[in-house]
Amino acid sequence: MYIEISPIHMQTFVNQIDVLLVTATDIESNEILENMLPIDGATNLIVTSVGNHTYYIGTFGLYNIALVQSGMGAVGQNSSLLTSIRAIEV
Repeated sequence: MYIEISPIHMQTFVNQIDVLLVTATDIESNEILENMLPIDGATNLIVTSVGNHTYYIGTFGLYNIALVQSGMGAVGQNSSLLTSIRAIEV
């Protein structure tokens, strides 16, 4: 179901990503993962870990997305704000 790649190889797909999708709960993440398809050129969803975050790359509807799950809340160590900033920096 997943192809695990190193963070260095993730750069190959960065320019293909249209949307960064940040979720806060397992239910949200699981619903999206169940409806994602592999990105063009891949046979499965792509997964990589950078720091303490795991990123899933694939297609959701018409868009190539990177999915990452944050902690609950807007501020704090694993907050949506910090998770989003770190994801953009990747």
